[in-house]
Order: sequence, then C-alpha cells, then structure tokens
Amino acid sequence: MARAQIKVQQSVQDVSAMDPTSELRRFEDRVRHEEALAQGMEEVAGDSIDAQFAQLTVDEDEHEVEGRLARLKLGREQPSPSAR
Repeated sequence: MARAQIKVQQSVQDVSAMDPTSELRRFEDRVRHEEALAQGMEEVAGDSIDAQFAQLTVDEDEHEVEGRLARLKLGREQPSPSAR
C-alpha cells in the first residue's frame, strides 16, 4: 500500500496540472523521439543503397572472372609472355 502511494505521489509530481512546462516537456520528448526515428530510418535506407551498389560491383567482377576463365578453358586467350 505504501509503495502504491509513493508511485501515485511521484506520478502527481510528474504530471502537475498547474505546471504548463510538464506538457511542453512531454511534447518535446515526442518530437525528439520522432526525429530520432526518422534519422534512423534514413540511415538504414542509405546503408542498403550503398550495399546494393557494392554488390553490383562484386557481381560485375565475378562475371568478368567467370568469362575469362571460360575463354581460357576454350583456349581463346593466350597467357602473356611475362606470366610464364
């Protein structure tokens, strides 16, 4: 019972009808939360775009290597004299 009364008193102190700044503080907290959420979503989207471009480069490199290997297997590409 005593714990419940303490919690009620703490809540009443936090939310005072006579204190207009308490409502303003809650509003500011909500705005900060929404701004942080939007920034986080932007960062995640930016990372995924960068990762997609990086993957395109890797895919192109792998495709080029596979093509060269296929040509070597067919004997169409001769090794350079310095490679011997």
